Amino acid sequence: MGSSTEAVDAVTADVVRGFEFRGDDEVLSWWQIMRRAREEANGDIEDLVNRVRAAVLDASFDERMVDEFAVAVSSGGIDLVERIIALEQWMPDFYWTLRNPVEEAQGGEIAGEWEWVTAAQVALLHGYWGDQWPDQLAPWLDERWGTGWEQNPAEHRATWLDALVQELAAPEEAAEEAAAPPFAWVRPEQADAVTGIWGVDWHDPMRRHLDSRWGAGWDDNPDDHKVAWLNDLLTEWSAGASSGEQEPAAQPPTSELSYDQVMEQAFASALEKVPGAADLPDDEIARARATFAAEFERTHPRPVV
Repeated sequence: MGSSTEAVDAVTADVVRGFEFRGDDEVLSWWQIMRRAREEANGDIEDLVNRVRAAVLDASFDERMVDEFAVAVSSGGIDLVERIIALEQWMPDFYWTLRNPVEEAQGGEIAGEWEWVTAAQVALLHGYWGDQWPDQLAPWLDERWGTGWEQNPAEHRATWLDALVQELAAPEEAAEEAAAPPFAWVRPEQADAVTGIWGVDWHDPMRRHLDSRWGAGWDDNPDDHKVAWLNDLLTEWSAGASSGEQEPAAQPPTSELSYDQVMEQAFASALEKVPGAADLPDDEIARARATFAAEFERTHPRPVV
């Protein structure tokens, strides 16, 4: 088993990696500032960011770091702040591992076959397997992805690996999710209703029905979405039974805006709240957008089409 950093998720690692410190003292000072601000802000993100800003300016930090931090936590909220602060006990070493994953994690350059692995992923893999992570990762990916996975585009592999490293970080949660019985998301009152329609063996007929109504892959959507959609169907079926009408066709509800448009609106709204954001250079806004997008997708899973 790995070191104390094994439970760090990729989003948190990416935010931490974005900080630019000049030495160990700055790393430790930043975490002390965040911890004190968290204790004094009582869960108010705006107040917390303002306290961090005032303290880091007094300590002569680069204000741009606070701007990027503000954008990130505007999406991740206090949960992201807590995850960052929890790393204090492993600082400054973990920060430098994130900033220099090649030198810190391996003592040399990453072999060409692993060039596609992101810095945050290297840090997490190193936290779990140590310097031997490339030797451990190769057979693990063969097992999970099958032989020939190396032929897929690098950006695809990096995206897939993001999901897998979370299993390393929280193996018990992954096992529980995999072991969850079919339709575990169905609420008791919903189960009673569908039992009245199909009887106690309702699972197979309802799956076939939902396949036809919601399309293939509907089960990959978040549980709370499926619960809401099933409530809509039950209401529809009840109304149809009362009127004697046949059930109308239905699909899971969709927003008029695409997922990416909603996320971009959320980012723009968060950016407006950051003092001086209009003066940030394009590359810093792009990095802030990428961090925001990663946290947004973690907290608002992209719908499966």
